[in-house]
Amino acid sequence: MIRAAVRFVPAVLWMGMIYIFSDQPADLSTEESFGLATQIVEIYAGFSGGMEGPEQLEWSLAIEPILRKAAHMSEYALLAVLLYPAFKRLHISYRRAALFSLLICVLYSCTDEWHQTFVFGRSGSIRDVIIDTLGAAAALSVILVKAHRDFVRGQEL
Repeated sequence: MIRAAVRFVPAVLWMGMIYIFSDQPADLSTEESFGLATQIVEIYAGFSGGMEGPEQLEWSLAIEPILRKAAHMSEYALLAVLLYPAFKRLHISYRRAALFSLLICVLYSCTDEWHQTFVFGRSGSIRDVIIDTLGAAAALSVILVKAHRDFVRGQEL
């Protein structure tokens, strides 16, 4: 039983990181994501050689929301990738392991969005739960395709 629980430690640690990200006040979270957007635009401007300050600001403002949503998807894709092998090692089918992983991701996303309603300047969002779920589902889809392919190949041998 302890061995089974230990297999979930990486996923639980990552859930802790998600909690820390979500516990940031809105101004700090926005500052960090806008800073990253600005760095990306500056790098692009360095390569393209034709972007001035106001245009860089405009591009930074445009890509910042995209980066935020990509971060949501990535956080939950990684959570799903960490959960799947832990469930799989419980000797259940790859489909059930994926289903349980997705279920945990959806439930944790819901609690994470609820948690954000208590953080200064933040709010919970059903849209973010959907984006988180899509990230987890995308990662698990890749895992399931590979698992199914391996299963079929094993049947052919």
